[in-house]
Amino acid sequence: MAPEVVGRPYDERSDIWSLGCVTLEMATCGFYDQDEMLSKLVDIKSVPETLEEVLGLIQQVRVPPPLLYVYCL
Repeated sequence: MAPEVVGRPYDERSDIWSLGCVTLEMATCGFYDQDEMLSKLVDIKSVPETLEEVLGLIQQVRVPPPLLYVYCL
């Protein structure tokens, strides 16, 4: 359970959001640092169209899967 939901109402939406965060971090590990990722996640939550921009960037910078794994380490 995420620390920010301890003591608050909790449901499946929190799990879905967390999964999305982890997936986005994995997909963008090569071109966003931690601060930029946090900023993008906040932007996506408030302006959903930001996700389309990020997904477009991922498509442009896409790295073949074996190289992505090594690059993220």
